[in-house]
Amino acid sequence: MANRTKYGKNRQLWRRTYGTRRRKPDIAEFVDPVTETTVSYDLNRTLRHRDYFIIKTFAPLDTITPTPTYYAEYDEGLISFSGTDSAILGFNFCFGNTPDAVVLTVEGSASGDNSNYIIPYGITFNSCSMSIGLSAPYVGDIRYRAVYSTQGYPVLAVSVLEPASGNLLVYAGVVSGTAATSYTASYSGLGSVPSTFYKTPWDTYSNFDVDVNITQETATTVATSGEISAPLSSPIHFIAVQ
Repeated sequence: MANRTKYGKNRQLWRRTYGTRRRKPDIAEFVDPVTETTVSYDLNRTLRHRDYFIIKTFAPLDTITPTPTYYAEYDEGLISFSGTDSAILGFNFCFGNTPDAVVLTVEGSASGDNSNYIIPYGITFNSCSMSIGLSAPYVGDIRYRAVYSTQGYPVLAVSVLEPASGNLLVYAGVVSGTAATSYTASYSGLGSVPSTFYKTPWDTYSNFDVDVNITQETATTVATSGEISAPLSSPIHFIAVQ
């Protein structure tokens, strides 16, 4: 009998011996979800992890144009008039700060007689409410749109009224009044000519510009311009929508 006392209990002096038998291959096929090619593996010789990862190719970071994910604070609603020429209205919510732009549009007279001659204009507004006026007493609805953004423009906004999808890409700004008879509202980043352009004069300087009409003549991918029926010293708020 061999003398093993010199090895004692030191297991580092012992080693396990293995046979030369190999298990029968267990071949499995998998489809690469990226290249859609079929590959084969021997499951008895391949270490399988419980998770797997797919590495997809992508363009260099400097060639990717990110999609805007920030949403501006945006409010839109109707103001009903019953033969009056002014109104005070609270927004549906209080903005985080004074809106960057508030615009007004005539929705149409209930009687259908004088809506084409009504000019809505703004008087004052703050983060929670506004006061507006009309060039003459009116029976019908006026729609307001107000937007505030801390991230600049253009920016995404959500409307429950227009369009039906609710998602808008907007650019808001103000054209300063200098007794001008024409204006140019500049914007950039929309990518194309705005689908809709809204504008409203604001009588913040008490110039009583209640009958000043502002037209829209030309629109490009970077600016919209038009004529003013009389010298206007008050600012013009605008919202371009894509």
